[in-house]
Amino acid sequence: MEGKKANAKAEADKAFRNKEYAFASEIYGMALRCGQDATIYSNRSLCKLKMGDGTGALLDANQCRMMRPDWAKACYRQAQAYMLLKDYKQAYDALLDAKKLDPRNDEIERELRRAMESMKASPDEAQQ
Repeated sequence: MEGKKANAKAEADKAFRNKEYAFASEIYGMALRCGQDATIYSNRSLCKLKMGDGTGALLDANQCRMMRPDWAKACYRQAQAYMLLKDYKQAYDALLDAKKLDPRNDEIERELRRAMESMKASPDEAQQ
């Protein structure tokens, strides 16, 4: 099963690099049927983000974070999904968690500022 999962992940990674996000997402799903894997959930979440599927991206990011709560990228994926869903407060909170896990990450810092600006610009949505 691990070999099948690794092969499927490699195929999905290639599809992602070719910007074939729907196909990559499908193949990542096949890999997950061979065994749960936080990295694959993170990658599939990113595919769904690229396709504009915030809800699907959040589901995969949540699964990823449950499996690896100490991984900053899991928190970051959650934040990206929340930003797409315009839930800026939740995005900000997830980014704070990511920052605690990876305090020197400039990208997380930039996204924290963006989430804060979005909360200020959309006070109704920030209260969700």
